[in-house]
Amino acid sequence: MNDLLPGQAQAAWYQMRLWIEDEYQDHQRGGFHWEHTKMRDPGRAERLYLAMAVTMQIAVMVGGSLEVRTQQEQRRKKTQGAAQRRRRGRG
Repeated sequence: MNDLLPGQAQAAWYQMRLWIEDEYQDHQRGGFHWEHTKMRDPGRAERLYLAMAVTMQIAVMVGGSLEVRTQQEQRRKKTQGAAQRRRRGRG
């Protein structure tokens, strides 16, 4: 269950689908272009792979926190706008 209207929910699912397809294409293309490193030393490859994994984790965390802040700000504006409309309607 969600609190969105049917049209909004459908748009949200479509937006999520586009995001998933875009991420899939990025990974198909190599993400951080791992295939271009031509690394032979397993130790160096291991360190590079660890750095890439940490970088991806940080990117996801930062992006997620920005998304949460954006959604909270939108909700706050929406509730403030509704409160102001109620106040204006009183005599």
